[in-house]
Amino acid sequence: CEIQRFRTVVDDSEVEDAQAAFSQQKVMSIMLVLDCSSSIGPSDFVKLKNSAKQFIDVIVDKSSDGNVHIGIIGFNTMSNTDEMVRDIEPLTTSSKDRMVQFIQGLTLYNNTSLYYAMRKGSDMISDYVSSLSAEDRDKFDHACMVSFTDGYDNHSKDERLGVPQRGLDNPYFQYIRDNVVNRSVGGKFLKSHVIAVKGNDVSEDNKLYKEVFQGISSDDPVFL
Repeated sequence: CEIQRFRTVVDDSEVEDAQAAFSQQKVMSIMLVLDCSSSIGPSDFVKLKNSAKQFIDVIVDKSSDGNVHIGIIGFNTMSNTDEMVRDIEPLTTSSKDRMVQFIQGLTLYNNTSLYYAMRKGSDMISDYVSSLSAEDRDKFDHACMVSFTDGYDNHSKDERLGVPQRGLDNPYFQYIRDNVVNRSVGGKFLKSHVIAVKGNDVSEDNKLYKEVFQGISSDDPVFL
């Protein structure tokens, strides 16, 4: 399944380090960023949602109750992205069911505002970590974003950064690469992990497609 393939790219030492942090009651914050653009197609969209739900299952199974905090953003248009947001909260057996229900309720629509969603998600996770209690701030271990997406951003807009293009010279791409990936959150680097699902608008061996996702990932992206 997709989540198993994702886990194979994680080094064994990272898994051991993460489990050690969990056992020490460390606090970890995660933002799931989920592509809801029509180019994914209905069948792959079901796979994407199932992978996200399996990801949550893995985390709740491997962590102590409530010490991992998760938020979720679904994205297609920028206005829809503002609506498809679930605020960050501690992951427990009860909140897990509500998170899964939120993911299940996401729907497809045209356009892909990936950069806008990543920027919004990184701001949310930074604000959330800043608002942690003194006790949780002392326990804070790290934060990360896990983005499931199928292709190029074609909808994010910003007065200073303009409209996204496919090239690596695009200012919005460069902003995400330089100011979102590995930004400081709670004194730790924000890690960006990208799970790339082949969509209708790209080909599997497209070199630029891979280079874009390498630029917005803290490590090598996973290509499903």
